[in-house]
Amino acid sequence: MITLHHAPMSRSGGILWLLEELAIPYETKIVNIRRADGSGGRDAANLHPHGKVPLLMDDGDTVFESGAIALYLTDKYRKVRMGPAPGEAGRGEYLSWLAYRTGVMEPALICRRLNIQHVYGMMGWGPADEVEEVLERHLASRSYFLGEEFSAADVIMGGAVNFMLMAKMITETPALKAYAARITDRPAVARATAAGRCRTVSSMASPAGPRRLRPPRERWRSASSRPTSIRCHSRNRRGRRTRSRTGSR
Repeated sequence: MITLHHAPMSRSGGILWLLEELAIPYETKIVNIRRADGSGGRDAANLHPHGKVPLLMDDGDTVFESGAIALYLTDKYRKVRMGPAPGEAGRGEYLSWLAYRTGVMEPALICRRLNIQHVYGMMGWGPADEVEEVLERHLASRSYFLGEEFSAADVIMGGAVNFMLMAKMITETPALKAYAARITDRPAVARATAAGRCRTVSSMASPAGPRRLRPPRERWRSASSRPTSIRCHSRNRRGRRTRSRTGSR
């Protein structure tokens, strides 16, 4: 069973989305992380070397960092095609975009938000204005990062584009706005979003996605390949376990 170390409202949400797209069984382990506002802290249960998320465990393998996890999953689990396999056309472009988010896009845009001046020859990424130009030029002429085929590159890069637009960290253009709307309209996004609000869930996600969800307490499980409902567990005032149900049966 795949186990994902996950913190709500964090970068690990993108891996939840990818797991839902791949329709493979998995479970999550909710961990605490340090937040930008100073809240949270390192969690002894989190195996990530920096106490961050995501981190994924699968059959004895431990993988951390979003791009590495995406590559690991899409190479190993091929029932649903989410990227070119080794030797296939487009593989190089696929690998490049998986690395671009954390290697170029995020540091460039975060530096601009923090008013850190770009220094050519020292920083390993381009300035924010150049990053915006690259994204706009690339997505203005295609539906997805690899052309007309949705892939894990759209989960990794597209998730970041959507967040940066919402956070006003990137200039909103018609091409970027349309792209973000296109990728977030997918059923797997709705399933991952709903499940990500749970801390104790048995989720066998329906293709139609969940309809409503009550907040839980501890952790949640998902196996997209088995269509039933998401169950969130919590406790009442007397400490008794209660259960709410959401999603299509």
